[in-house]
Amino acid sequence: MPSDLQVDNIKDGSATKTLATLSSSAVTLHSDVTFPKGVSRGVNFLHQVQSSGTTLGGTLGGTGTQIVPFNTIKAGTQDSAFTQDILSLGSNQWSMRTGYYLWDFYRATFDANHIWVLGIQTYGDNTGSGTTVGNITTDNVNFGSSFYYTHPSASHAIPTIVNGVLKVTHTAQKYVFRMIVEVDNQHGTNTYTHSSNFHNIQHSLRFIRIGDV
Repeated sequence: MPSDLQVDNIKDGSATKTLATLSSSAVTLHSDVTFPKGVSRGVNFLHQVQSSGTTLGGTLGGTGTQIVPFNTIKAGTQDSAFTQDILSLGSNQWSMRTGYYLWDFYRATFDANHIWVLGIQTYGDNTGSGTTVGNITTDNVNFGSSFYYTHPSASHAIPTIVNGVLKVTHTAQKYVFRMIVEVDNQHGTNTYTHSSNFHNIQHSLRFIRIGDV
């Protein structure tokens, strides 16, 4: 005959740490529990949000190498279901909690001729000092750049996309996202006016946490 093992808590061998709490409705794992690499632990976003004016997209503010702007941190959904892994955002530079992250980027680009999406790069050193931008092909940060082309006569946007894996070992380390464009064009329409209830997401950088360092 099978039998049941009924407990309220699961602790480590020394009985000093509670690894899981059990109830009639749920099993809650303690924060000390380590998951194997590759298990999704939550999702965070950096967005460039337009919340006023008529629809506009495309401009980076200049030609050549440009830091892609972001103005909004979002931890998954509005109900705070996910941990906030992006610790700070200022002057289009951000820092993160330590961990391993899958990341992917999407942006609509209009009539920019040749385009290189450089992706995430370290900014300064791991103490938060300095302004040197790291290599675009660096283990644990970026796989490399992606190349795109839009013809000046084209009336449509192309999606510029790149992805990679980021390993964060210092919470003070800052990061930036950079692109190279030969022409800085944009496109807009006055069909709709945006507001706090009708955002235009001009571009988005998503992070999926897949492990602890």
